[in-house]
Amino acid sequence: MFICDRGNLRVQRWFQNDNQGQTIIANISLSGNEIVAGGNEAGSALNQIWNPGSIYLDRNHSVFVADIINDRVVMWPAGAREGPIVAGGNGQGNGTHQLQEPHAVLVDYMGTVYVADIFNSRIVRWLPNSQSGVIIIDALGANLN
Repeated sequence: MFICDRGNLRVQRWFQNDNQGQTIIANISLSGNEIVAGGNEAGSALNQIWNPGSIYLDRNHSVFVADIINDRVVMWPAGAREGPIVAGGNGQGNGTHQLQEPHAVLVDYMGTVYVADIFNSRIVRWLPNSQSGVIIIDALGANLN
């Protein structure tokens, strides 16, 4: 579980049955907003996002954004001004190299990206540096290849 501890200016991660949390972000400035991805108007360039869905923050403080209108997931390393595409980005469609309005993203400890591809009714797994994904769940159920 992640806890935003505003009083102590930190974010902590707590595992089940732990007696103490691990601080993963410390000394958070609460004096204003900070742009961590996009901020350059809506668009399709690598320094832009268009209608972001969910975000995921990994242990390296990279922010992964489900970029709905651009049919892609973009990773923004901490402090970066643009981010590489880590899933989709090959036009809208139902091929394994494409997404159609991704709404949610999750990243595991090995950097594998899992995407809820809403209009294709599927969950797609993208390994690091891959050009296409593997459908692991679709409208018919699990496909654990």
